[in-house]
Amino acid sequence: MFRIFRDLSQLAASLPPWALWPAIGLVVLLAVPLWLRNVRIKQIRNAVRKLVTADGEEHQRWTDRALELAGTTPFLLSTVVRESIKRSQLSLRDEGLKRLKATGKLKADVREFELAFAREEAQPFAHPLEAIAVVERLLEDELPGKAAERLQAARKRFPADRSLSELEQRLKQ
Repeated sequence: MFRIFRDLSQLAASLPPWALWPAIGLVVLLAVPLWLRNVRIKQIRNAVRKLVTADGEEHQRWTDRALELAGTTPFLLSTVVRESIKRSQLSLRDEGLKRLKATGKLKADVREFELAFAREEAQPFAHPLEAIAVVERLLEDELPGKAAERLQAARKRFPADRSLSELEQRLKQ
């Protein structure tokens, strides 16, 4: 790290005095887009973080805000998907992935996300309480189709569990 500063100071010392300010201006000009992208990433992370504790209308507002910040930029959409996975926001994850696929770019990231989702869904439940927590989280994220699929997988693994049958009855209503 310090070697970079030493090399830059030697370069600055070798430049004629009139070229120093244009060189500094060029460095700043090149650094501004990177800085702005990092600001946008931080804004997306904060929106997803606030989404975790939000309810109802506020939840939708933060979801829209995160997707609005990402726009159609593939790297930022990938950030939305990664942060929503980290914070267990499945509806935002699915919407972000759908938009990322629509861009047609970052295909390696899309494949990585899809493989991770497939591994997560294929993983059997270790305990009925784990299944109940996952199904309720899916219901909270307004994904009743996926919740029903996961509940059926849990019912196959634990057919005699009373709490799973109660949850199944509640889901049918």
